[in-house]
Amino acid sequence: MLGLYLHLPFCATHCTYCPFAISTDLALQNDYTAAMLREIRAAPPSRVDTIYLGGGTPSRTALENLAQVFAALRERFTIELGAEITLEANPEDVTGEALRAWRELGVNRLSVGVQSFHDAELAAIGRIHDRARAIDAVQLIVASGVRASLDLILGLPQQTAQSFRETLDTAIALGAGHLSLYMLDLEERTPLEVQVARGRVVLPEDDLVADLYVEAVQRLGAAGLRQYEISNFARPGDESRHNLRYWHRAEYHGFGMGAHSFLGHCFLLLQRG
Repeated sequence: MLGLYLHLPFCATHCTYCPFAISTDLALQNDYTAAMLREIRAAPPSRVDTIYLGGGTPSRTALENLAQVFAALRERFTIELGAEITLEANPEDVTGEALRAWRELGVNRLSVGVQSFHDAELAAIGRIHDRARAIDAVQLIVASGVRASLDLILGLPQQTAQSFRETLDTAIALGAGHLSLYMLDLEERTPLEVQVARGRVVLPEDDLVADLYVEAVQRLGAAGLRQYEISNFARPGDESRHNLRYWHRAEYHGFGMGAHSFLGHCFLLLQRG
């Protein structure tokens, strides 16, 4: 059984901490989609039980383009009944209409880039949603029956022990079945790394971040979100099957400019022009 990863690189803005291959030029979407369709159609057929659409911000990809991608996947692969199909989304893109459209395409899990429930921390890293929008988005997803996962970042500018605990409390209270907690990693030449290097932005002390991580593991466990990987926590049965594929060295095929494949126990790194 195979997993599929699709890199959809388009974003509304470029967050200050982000080192990924992304584009804010949404005019390129149609051409990019056409190139991805060619990749999919050239792949060998297989049976598939997980599909992950990552980014970028896949929720920014136009619905008609997503529909073309899913149609090509179903033509080329046999997608198992009950396959886990995840779409990464930002809170500002989550609406009732969008949820209905994504579900019709087969999406049954949403990974939401919340990062923080504090407006000052969100503004400091260039996010365009606020606390209220993030809460509304998660509540919509949970109420819809689609499986929900929240991304949070520990170690953000302006973050304190109190503000992080409040973010964690809010995340737990919203009732999502999965939470990913990442410690901020300053990648070379990102805007945030430059700001920190020039003394314009101060980050929380490393010892505080480490202590808060240990505390978060304990608090999430007590709330029923078991740690099953370094950064991932889930209620029983809500673990990301696609994420576990990486840890178990199971095979997956990647499509898109920032993707790679792991097939036949070797990585296939493709130079894409």
